[in-house]
Amino acid sequence: MTKTLLIALGLLVAPMAATAAPLDSSDQGEYVLLDKDENPTPMQMQFVLKGKQWIMNGREGGGQWQPVCQGTGECRLVASSAGEVSRWKKKPARQLAAA
Repeated sequence: MTKTLLIALGLLVAPMAATAAPLDSSDQGEYVLLDKDENPTPMQMQFVLKGKQWIMNGREGGGQWQPVCQGTGECRLVASSAGEVSRWKKKPARQLAAA
């Protein structure tokens, strides 16, 4: 589960990896999970920054938001390095769109 959450946050960071801009409070919001063909799925993620800790909630379709990672126990969302992102994501999104 931790690896999945790190991958999710890594994908959130991936578009910014080229500019090396760190995540900040302006990145808070709701995101839609894309399938392998970059089509929207019913799965949504909500990211909130509380102090220095990112919190993640999730829902499917129009359902209620449920806690996924609240920054407690083993679940910690952290910013990924460019190297970590490149291992998880083979091509940047803009390369996939151009393909």
